[in-house]
Order: sequence, then structure tokens, then C-alpha cells
Amino acid sequence: MEVTSSTDESWWQQSLARSAYSTIAQSYRWSQAYLEALRDIPLYVIVRDRTDAVVAQLLLFVINEYERRMSPPYNRALRFLPSRLGVGTRLVWSYGPVIHVRSQATEILKVILETIERIAAGWKVAQVYGTTPPLDDRAEEYRCLYQASYRVQHWGTFVTDVTNGVDVIWNRFDNKTRNDVRRAERNLTVIEVTDDDLLTKFALLAVRFNDVKRGKPSVDAALRYYRTFWKNLCETNDSLSVTKFFLAFEGQQARAGVMLSSFNGNVTQHSVISDGSKGNLGGPLLTWHAIKWAHSQGLRTFDLVGVNPSPTSPEEKGIYFYKSRWAGAYRTQYNLIKVLEPFKAKIFAGYVKVQKGLWNFQGITP
Repeated sequence: MEVTSSTDESWWQQSLARSAYSTIAQSYRWSQAYLEALRDIPLYVIVRDRTDAVVAQLLLFVINEYERRMSPPYNRALRFLPSRLGVGTRLVWSYGPVIHVRSQATEILKVILETIERIAAGWKVAQVYGTTPPLDDRAEEYRCLYQASYRVQHWGTFVTDVTNGVDVIWNRFDNKTRNDVRRAERNLTVIEVTDDDLLTKFALLAVRFNDVKRGKPSVDAALRYYRTFWKNLCETNDSLSVTKFFLAFEGQQARAGVMLSSFNGNVTQHSVISDGSKGNLGGPLLTWHAIKWAHSQGLRTFDLVGVNPSPTSPEEKGIYFYKSRWAGAYRTQYNLIKVLEPFKAKIFAGYVKVQKGLWNFQGITP
């Protein structure tokens, strides 16, 4: 077992690619983007067998402050308040762990969960939060192990197999979905973000989507965030991963946007944004474009990322309905939550409410 804050990029990426269900969220480039953009500290967990062969990997992040780097300078004092009080430190991971040896998967997972406990104790974190990889078809088998240590929230996603021809995928859509795409294609155009001017438009749209004031601090923070991800994910020579930003325009007006990140043939969508205008069909057009793009790149899957299988609110029901429309198969995922310091967690929850109120008042994008 090895836990380190740095590793060789090429080695990590090539080893991770041994698993068919590995995604960008466990990749080295993703870790560097978050380190630079948000100051999250990456920890690389490497499990080896007795012959020193790597049997599993997990990318974790230690998050020391809620607001991270997204706030303007005048909010610096409040930004560091949680970590100074020792209440804002969390241990987080997404779409992991990645286990390479299926015959020993249960034993390996036990070792990983024990290691996470030790890391959490060493960093004195108040909370641990992780999500499991939905493309791992053994998720149900691991549930009992997870339940022994975590509060397990059933979650899921819809994943479209893009190895099928686009005509095959199109014919699996219902009439409403096809009609929405056709209408969108008559009025909107998809443009790939290829320069800083278009990336600025993406950032401006993200600020508008987050329903906050379009003040300069908010725009600057969003642009700094997306420029960092652009540098770490788009301007690289990593043959295993590709990241693209796309915008849907109606004339000169950006109506919707999406960031697509692929690793090892698996595409996940991030930063799905729109201007919120009535009748906006930028979302359906970009989803269809993402499927076609993934197919044209010779990739395998397109993950729409995140649905509640038992939605309770109108928003959750709408998300489930929308993401179920794209000829995808439902895949089980679990959100794993553990509160190690309940008192500190309550203090931190109160801080978050106050800080979100300040974000809205000052026009800051969370």
C-alpha cells in the first residue's frame, strides 16, 4: 500500500487505463486541474500485491476550505475561517476506486476502505465523501462493505453506448427527443471553444447559469477556473484523455454550454450550463452533439452524470426524465458519506449557509 501526494503522470495514466471503467475523475490531469484551480490536495492511493504488481488505484482530494480559490481577494479572511477552526477539512473522491484484479476485488476494497480511514484520521478531516464508479458492474456486490463504514445513498446515471452507429442511437430516441433536436438544429449552432474569447463567453454563461449577479469578481473567478481547466485538460498531449468545451449559439448569443472529458474511451459531461431562457433547446442540441462527437472519436461510452433513482423534488424528477431520454442504460452508483466529527460538521454546515448568502449578495459564483 502506498499513499503519496505526487506520482509520475505517465505511469499513473497508463496503469489506470488497464481498467475499462476508469474515467477522467481518477486521472492525473484531473488532479492537477483541481490542485491549481481550487487548491484541493491530491492523494494517490496505490495498492500492490505480494509481487509488487499494482492491483488498484484511487485518487483522493483533501479539501481544506469550502470557498477555495473562487472568491475575490476581499473575502480572503472568511475564506480561511473553516480551516482555521478545523471544521472545513474533507476527504473526497469521485468514480473510484479503480480495481484491476477482479478475482480479489472484495479483499482489495477492504484494504482501500481501511486506508481511507487512516488517511482521514491523519488529516483530521470532519467528513468523508465519495462516489463509486458506475461502469463497475460489481457495485451491488460491494454494497455491504460500503454500508459497514458509510451512510450509503443510492444514486445512478445513464450511460449511452456510443460504439453503436449514430443512426442506431437516434432511432432509439422517442419522438419528443428527436423533435427537440430537429427544432434546435434549425435555430442554434454548436461551436467548439478554441480560444480565450470563446472561453470567456463560456465563463459569462456559467455566471448567468448560477443565478448570481454578473459582477466583476464573479466573472473573474469563473474565468480563472475555466482557464485553469483548459490549461490542464485541453492543452496537453495525453493520448488517453481529451477535453472539449462546446457552446450552442443562437445568432451571436450563447444559449448553452458543456464541458466533455474523456479518458480511456469513457466520456463524462461537466459544467452543463444554459442562460435559462424560455424554450431554450441548447441542452438537447449539445447532448446530441456530445453523442455524435464521442462516436466520431472512436470512444465507447457517454455518461450524463448523476440522477436520483427515486427523485422527490420537481428538479430531481426533471433531471431524471431528461437524462433518461438519450438511449442510455441506467447504471447504479453510490454516494458514500461519513461524518467523523459531528459537532464540527454542524458548525461547517452553518458556515456554508452564511457563505452562500454572501456569495449571492456579492455576486460570486460558487
